[in-house]
Amino acid sequence: MPAQDQRQWAVDHGLGAVISAERLRRLPLAELRAAAAAHFAGSNAFGAYKQVARQRGKALPDDHYREVADVYKAAVDRRLPPLAEIGRYFQVSHAGAAKYVKGARERNYLGWPERKGLAGYSAPKGE
Repeated sequence: MPAQDQRQWAVDHGLGAVISAERLRRLPLAELRAAAAAHFAGSNAFGAYKQVARQRGKALPDDHYREVADVYKAAVDRRLPPLAEIGRYFQVSHAGAAKYVKGARERNYLGWPERKGLAGYSAPKGE
């Protein structure tokens, strides 16, 4: 990206403006993290920023849900709380981990618990 475009990008995104709680909440952290990693790797930081921004809102790939199922099964087999393990593994909240598990079950990568409130993956839906 040419220097003039970089300057305009900085102006458009409010760099140098007064910092407020609202502006801090709107910071695009995933994009900034990707840009910083690209910069330190010697790659195009602005290109990395734009690539992550384009990917937001897209559905996660099936491989992601297969991996969620694997982490869940390993946690249950080791008698660990599966949602906590998924949260740690993928660095998401408890609610995010629950959504990942729901997606894995909907795609039939993960079975259901034998009864509600009990971690498990071998029963078919509805039992």
